[in-house]
Amino acid sequence: MRGNDSGSDPKSVMRLGFELAIVLLDATEAVATQALERLEVAAGDWARDGVPIDTVQHAIHRGVKVSLDRIDPTGERGCADRAFLVDMLDLLTSTVSRAYVAAIQDP
Repeated sequence: MRGNDSGSDPKSVMRLGFELAIVLLDATEAVATQALERLEVAAGDWARDGVPIDTVQHAIHRGVKVSLDRIDPTGERGCADRAFLVDMLDLLTSTVSRAYVAAIQDP
């Protein structure tokens, strides 16, 4: 690992997905930007550590699901609309993908 606490095991990846979902659900733009930068650095580390990208993507999505289940376990509160969730997952997925491509292109 390269000087951060991202951890390359699936639980660490899922935990980061959980934290990011919580932050992105109710964050200022500056805080959200910092969280995404943290994800990008961690994803670059995971790529260099040989963690398959699909493992990271699935763990991130699982972390988002777990966080939403904790916030609104029955789905009755409607804490986030569908469009926002799709946009959030798109943002997280593209951030991870961008970091993986960068790590491959510049090992």
